[in-house]
Amino acid sequence: FETREVVNFAGEVDSKYLRTLDELVIAQQQAGQPEKAVLAVCKQGFPDAVVWNPDREKARSMNDMAEEEFAKFVCVEAGIVDENAELTPGNQWSGVMTLKAL
Repeated sequence: FETREVVNFAGEVDSKYLRTLDELVIAQQQAGQPEKAVLAVCKQGFPDAVVWNPDREKARSMNDMAEEEFAKFVCVEAGIVDENAELTPGNQWSGVMTLKAL
């Protein structure tokens, strides 16, 4: 499990983050430019998050990703990764993940 507040991509990333904020911001930085927030992942009912990028080598084996697209790709998902989620008969659970362009 990861604890970093900022994740930079210098290779493959496949990390789980526990008890994250309900709004996770994805920022982009281009050479010589200041960092710019581009997307917010807003979540309700999910305590955790997963961040994933395949990097060059794994992207080559993926049929749905062109060879250099990994450099413009990040997967951020809301989830329940630290504990089992159990829903007993008669009860209900709700979870929402919303993407917001900034």
